Amino acid sequence: MKPLNLFCLPGWAVSPRAFDALLAQLPECTVQLLDEGADPCAFPEDAVLLGWSRGAQRALHLAARRQVRGLILIAASPRFVAADDWTAALAADTVRGFREGFAHSAAATLKRFLALQALGDSQRATVLRQLGEYLLDAATPGLAASLDALGAADLRDETHLIDCPVLLIHGERDALMPVAAARWLALELDHADLFVFEDCGHAPHLSRAHETARLIRDFAGRL
Repeated sequence: MKPLNLFCLPGWAVSPRAFDALLAQLPECTVQLLDEGADPCAFPEDAVLLGWSRGAQRALHLAARRQVRGLILIAASPRFVAADDWTAALAADTVRGFREGFAHSAAATLKRFLALQALGDSQRATVLRQLGEYLLDAATPGLAASLDALGAADLRDETHLIDCPVLLIHGERDALMPVAAARWLALELDHADLFVFEDCGHAPHLSRAHETARLIRDFAGRL
């Protein structure tokens, strides 16, 4: 594969270590982390942004403002909350419940969020165990603001600004970001390829690390 200058953006409330198993199979890559709130000047034009879940939203937003070499989006959706014109998402009441629950019982809400990420995966127990290791402490600064940003984001009007190759990787049974959202992105983005894992939930880079790494290597060869 061609060497990649990867900038990684993890999901909400999860440590960047959640990428460890995947990145271990991509030794040719240089890897850096983009913090929440990173601006488009924080990475070079040869960067490939690797985002998962909330991180995939951030990657989309950044790529709409700065030329990049490529995007790798795992469990991506342009909008997390359902609306009259957007059904590929969680119900607004459900998301409101998450936000209110986090304000009153952050630790319990994080556990619930973790369980949803593993839901529908044939390797659910393994995903739960791994995510449990990578879950941030409920007192981590910025989690509430990041959750608010996740609930408020609507990037559908930004897709036309992205003009780089995009690899979309999604679990067919994703309970947080329905696969219909990834299929919408695959149609709206000009240079996108979508791969959907069967019997897989919200974290294919954990439950299908080897296969995900192979997809990334193939993608790198086309950049």
